[in-house]
Amino acid sequence: MYPFSLTQVAKALGYASWHHANQLIMRVEQEKGVNIKQSDNKYHVAIMAGQVMQTHKYSQAAIDLLELVKNGEDYEIQV
Repeated sequence: MYPFSLTQVAKALGYASWHHANQLIMRVEQEKGVNIKQSDNKYHVAIMAGQVMQTHKYSQAAIDLLELVKNGEDYEIQV
């Protein structure tokens, strides 16, 4: 399931703004070459909100992954 917005992910990680969580996602892309927002996977899903707009939702696995990134721990991507 994907119950979290990026703002909620950021708050779960102790941040006040979604920007910090997005920076961690960009760090994953730089370090591992994988953008978890680029496709639907175990961390993220894009849901159509109308005919043009998308909303992005995140799983607990995304929070767990970004917590590892935030803490400088080793991590693996499973997409």
